[in-house]
Amino acid sequence: KKEAEEKAAAEKAAAEAKAKKEAEEKAKREAEEKAAAEAKAKKEAEEKAAAELKAKQEAEEKARKEAEEVRLKKEAEEKAAREAAELKAKKEAEEKAAAEKAAAEAKAKKEAEEKAAAEKAKKEAEEKAAAEAKAKQEAEAKAKKEAEEKAAAEKAAAEAKAKKEAEEKAAAEAKAKKEAEEKARKEAEEARLKKEAEEKAAREAAELKAKQEAEAKAKKEAEEKAAAELKAKQEAEEKAKREAEEKARKEAEEKAAAEAKAKKEAEEKAAAEAKAKKEAEEKAAAEKAAAEAKAKKEAEEKAKREAEEKAAAEAKAKKEAEEKAAAELKAKQEAEEKARKEAEEVRLKKEAEEKAAREAAELKAKKEAEELKKKLLQRK
Repeated sequence: KKEAEEKAAAEKAAAEAKAKKEAEEKAKREAEEKAAAEAKAKKEAEEKAAAELKAKQEAEEKARKEAEEVRLKKEAEEKAAREAAELKAKKEAEEKAAAEKAAAEAKAKKEAEEKAAAEKAKKEAEEKAAAEAKAKQEAEAKAKKEAEEKAAAEKAAAEAKAKKEAEEKAAAEAKAKKEAEEKARKEAEEARLKKEAEEKAAREAAELKAKQEAEAKAKKEAEEKAAAELKAKQEAEEKAKREAEEKARKEAEEKAAAEAKAKKEAEEKAAAEAKAKKEAEEKAAAEKAAAEAKAKKEAEEKAKREAEEKAAAEAKAKKEAEEKAAAELKAKQEAEEKARKEAEEVRLKKEAEEKAAREAAELKAKKEAEELKKKLLQRK
């Protein structure tokens, strides 16, 4: 009877061990299938996000090019309108000078003196306007440089903060991992008397955990590499945009300087020719020159006002565009940071659940082994 009971107990223990092994193998297969499905879903989500980001960047580049074409077209139209207005004003001044020639002979000497004074005042006004324009350009360049330096400093501070948070998080994970390993070591010491089947299951679980950690590490490195490449691309695009704007500004300044030089040379040539005219024509020439100077001064003052208004409007539009771009960049960075944190939370939650499941399985197996050992001892 005793031998029969021992044989029955042994057969029952073997059956239970076999059932436990099959259950563990089934759980392992299901865990691997679940991990593969989650990895596939995550990969598809990442590919979709990359495609959306690429489409957004292409749309932004297209919009920038269209805006640049509209701006160039508008400037060409405004230049043509100014030239037509100047030509019209010159023609009207010539007609008015011809009509007033007879009435202005008695005042020619006085008007000639007034012309000299007006030319002197004009020259002083032009020099003052040039100095103001130069000071304005220097102030704008300084403000732009300060804004860029401020943005760079804010970016560096945000990166340092993110790096510090990542390091703190890694330290916490390392501590948790160390505690888990210590706990596992103690439990393994207590379960030394477990059967060979339980030891094999523990080794397989450890191998699965190592595989999952290696996959998680490789995935994290791939995400960091993609983020670094995206950052480098954005910085290169911003640098190219600044260089293009600086080149366009420099070309506009050189063109304006050449036009001013040609205008000055033309005025000096006209003055030399007027001086060489006969004294019989001096009164008429002085009258005509005075009328032209007056009309030209009015046209220049009008053009100067329009240029200042245009420059102010462009500066305002540029500032608004830069603020909008900065706000969009900030929102994008916040969204990316939020997504990264959510993914990290999901990963930690999953690891915690897996750890709890393993501990529960180990506790259950230990409890069953102890009960079986207790029953055998009772029967003996």
